[in-house]
Amino acid sequence: MKIQTITLTPSKASELLKKNTNNRNVKKQRIVLYVNDILNNNWKLNGESIKVSRNGVILDGQHRLIAVIKANKAIETVLITDLEQDVLPTIDTGASRTGGDVLNLHGITNSNSIAGGINKFYALLSGKGSLNQRRVSTNSATLLEYNSKPDYYDNLHSVGSKYYIKWYRIISISDFIGYYAFFNTKYSQDIVDSFFESILNRTGVASLLYDKLLQNTLSRKNISGGERNALIIKAFVYHVNGKTPKLLRISHDEALLSI
Repeated sequence: MKIQTITLTPSKASELLKKNTNNRNVKKQRIVLYVNDILNNNWKLNGESIKVSRNGVILDGQHRLIAVIKANKAIETVLITDLEQDVLPTIDTGASRTGGDVLNLHGITNSNSIAGGINKFYALLSGKGSLNQRRVSTNSATLLEYNSKPDYYDNLHSVGSKYYIKWYRIISISDFIGYYAFFNTKYSQDIVDSFFESILNRTGVASLLYDKLLQNTLSRKNISGGERNALIIKAFVYHVNGKTPKLLRISHDEALLSI
């Protein structure tokens, strides 16, 4: 076994992949996350390694290699070579560290809810809100976003906690943070505040939204994440335009709406 720290260039990554005879199915979303981290200089040398057997098979690190090629940018990494092929079942058997874990390690309170909210925000921002809680941001990106405005996210958690109880738990704290941050990218805090307060006071279109979400909670029908997102965004658009429809509904093929 040989261990070394190297500068992994796109050409070196291509060379390693060409020798590989055991390519696993590629998770495109993971590659997108890695590419974004590399391009935004969020990729750090942290001791995680790319592992290669003595036969040239990539035992761990295929997605990182592809990401370096896609980003066309080198990274510093640990490379371990000449491993026995039979060590593969012992790799990646530990629990993955979540965004909440990382925020907690940095002394951030309410880490899980805030990390979940930032992930929700990124999902909505990227147009992948229908994926609901599927992870769309890396841990480093989550930490970077929080550190860019910690008071903002701490305050959203505080407000979301109060709403969560008064709303009969129809919108989680994490989802509140995500929706608020998403709406706030294009509209002022006053406008966004007025929308969520209207849910609390059950006025205008927000009363229709509240009734629909509450009915779903009580009946436990569990509408899909995409339908839920579309309902909330559609209600927000109505609110911004000062309109209250007779019914608040979405068609099954209605795409995630734009604000």
